[in-house]
Amino acid sequence: MDKIAVKFGDWFQEGIELYKNNLNLLIPATFIALVLSCTFILAGPMIVSLLLMILRLHDKTKPDPELKDIFQGFDLFVPSLLFVLAWTVVFVIVNTILALIPCIGHLLSLLLDIVGPTFLMFGLFVIAEKNKDFWTASLESIDKVKLNFLPLLGLFIVSSIIGLIGIIACGIGLIVTIPIHLCILTIVYRNVFGTSVPVEIGLEPDTEDNSPAS
Repeated sequence: MDKIAVKFGDWFQEGIELYKNNLNLLIPATFIALVLSCTFILAGPMIVSLLLMILRLHDKTKPDPELKDIFQGFDLFVPSLLFVLAWTVVFVIVNTILALIPCIGHLLSLLLDIVGPTFLMFGLFVIAEKNKDFWTASLESIDKVKLNFLPLLGLFIVSSIIGLIGIIACGIGLIVTIPIHLCILTIVYRNVFGTSVPVEIGLEPDTEDNSPAS
């Protein structure tokens, strides 16, 4: 595997355009996903559902995704649940231990909360598109990120800040900002991993415009 040129401006622009062109679908779908994710156990499947929808929108896969597709992530319930659950538990345990270390422990905890999610940023994409188990998906994400760590770290931080800005409006704004973050990550994923097979059995990519993103 080789390093790639991380194109901040181009990828952010493509992600925002993908979002703007599909507002009518992404905002209500995100609302449903966020509401159901409040139970935590459904967070993984709901994120995977959103990712599958956004991948189909990006790849112009036919038929076009509809709001009812927000539940398709339940087909990948176990690996998506394990991915979110396992890594949440790991981060909580490590942060609890680091909190016992005066001064430097808090700094290391902050570093973990930034670096950890960066290395895992593609995990749910791999589960969504390749139907891999949570550990294999995690390793694939880590392998890709470590080759381009610093630029992907910067990109992930900025994209995450955009996604979390919605917290300011009593959390309601997340419905608008979270899909921006996911659209940007979708562009990054496509450029890092390349075009893969259709994201759902029986779906065919649009042959008129299905070239890999450059």
